Amino acid sequence: MGNKEDWEELEKWQENQNTDVVDKYGINIYDKDRTKENKKIEMITKVMNKILKVILGIIIFLLIIAIIAAFSFIITRFSTVNKSVNADINDITRPFGEKVEIVSKDVDEKENGEYILRIKSNKNIVFKAIKNFGDMQDDFLENAKKYHFENWEDSDKSSFIVDESTDENGLLDYDIYIQITSYNEIDEATKKVVKLANYFEERGMYYLAFGLPIRTNLHIPDVELSDNSIILSPYNRYPYPKDFDPVAEVKKQYLFYIDFYNIKEDIPQEEFEKYL
Repeated sequence: MGNKEDWEELEKWQENQNTDVVDKYGINIYDKDRTKENKKIEMITKVMNKILKVILGIIIFLLIIAIIAAFSFIITRFSTVNKSVNADINDITRPFGEKVEIVSKDVDEKENGEYILRIKSNKNIVFKAIKNFGDMQDDFLENAKKYHFENWEDSDKSSFIVDESTDENGLLDYDIYIQITSYNEIDEATKKVVKLANYFEERGMYYLAFGLPIRTNLHIPDVELSDNSIILSPYNRYPYPKDFDPVAEVKKQYLFYIDFYNIKEDIPQEEFEKYL
């Protein structure tokens, strides 16, 4: 029997089977089984389509976020580069919450040159700024410190030493500090520095106290210092913790140099144990 005849025989047998099933059960259970199978396939297909849509949506969302982030980075970068190429004179005091106004200026067509400025909150504080495209130099902090110190009326003012000078560009360099010669002088010196720092803060210029120095006569072996002194300061960070102790901070710094460089000074061992 050939293949064609075989297929014909199989088809006749299947038809007879279907007829017998319909006669016996009233329905073709073979078709029902195929319908169930088709429904399962349709359900799986729908679920897969939903999953693919969700995945595609996530990919599109992430792609949009990436594009936005890339554009933001480019815009920010361009803005930063633009500012570095052409600095804004008003940025000098902005970190300190101060606004400035121009008293006079001697500049070229690109606004580069020397400016005389003053802050709007206190027009007695006048300072100089030199602008050269992205490079900006100024002596705002020095002049603010000088103005407030000179107007400080306190009996401890005479304890401070003032070093005042100007650089090659005419910018002010103004240092005020207390000089000590031994560990035993730290308490009194630090209390005076704290009093001055509080005065600055009352004037709304707490940042002038940052790094306010106490100079010592300590000499590090085999190290040449320009002024032959190690500088200490209770105000090396801001804001200060609630339990901040300026005297303890200065003693800790002083004892560190004594201990680390093995400098000879008659200091009780209990002090090292307490502060180091």
